[in-house]
Amino acid sequence: MITRWLKVFGLNGSLRVRFSQYGEDVILHKIFKNPVGFYIDVGAHHPFRQSNTAYLWCSGWNGINIDANPKSIEIFNQVRKADENIWAAIVSDEDAATKTHIDLICSDSRELDLGASVSEAIASERSASRRISVPTKSLTQIVNGVKNKTIDYMNIDIEGVDFEAILGMSAWSKLPKVLSIETYQKNVRDILSSQVNQQLESFGYELKYHIGLTSIYVQSDFDSTH
Repeated sequence: MITRWLKVFGLNGSLRVRFSQYGEDVILHKIFKNPVGFYIDVGAHHPFRQSNTAYLWCSGWNGINIDANPKSIEIFNQVRKADENIWAAIVSDEDAATKTHIDLICSDSRELDLGASVSEAIASERSASRRISVPTKSLTQIVNGVKNKTIDYMNIDIEGVDFEAILGMSAWSKLPKVLSIETYQKNVRDILSSQVNQQLESFGYELKYHIGLTSIYVQSDFDSTH
């Protein structure tokens, strides 16, 4: 068995690396032909583990990583030092205007909990009970703080409050060219009739790919060569 694996590294081998949970970064590699770009990773979790932006970062991209778990941001600060790494829970514009902090509800046993959420209902389903008070920000605040750059890619994975995060898109100063977001519908027909899809279509996005729980949207006028 070991000798078979060693052949992967030989002259006739072919080793391909992916970091994302379902292979989203393989699709992103197909979408983006430009060598460098700028991303916003919302619910970034870890610089490499199940990351949709790790491949882009390794290819020379930089951007903004946001996570509600302070341990995650500590790791990002160690690894992606040229990025802007923000400890915050992304909430709706309305909640960001009225709440300076919100509870992130996590598992008692895992320091880096992929299933942690600010949603009480989701936390209850997952039997999470440990609470961390986290500063709040809206995606409008994040996007409008990006100056003199286009946003090539935005990833949103914030455990059940993804739709609320994009409700304020009309106030965004710019839109990402490609946006991936977790959707929880059982099939493509249900995704197409979902609130997330209706919202994104109204801002000129087309659903191009769906893999695992992730739907990948592309602006209708997107040119991958630029």
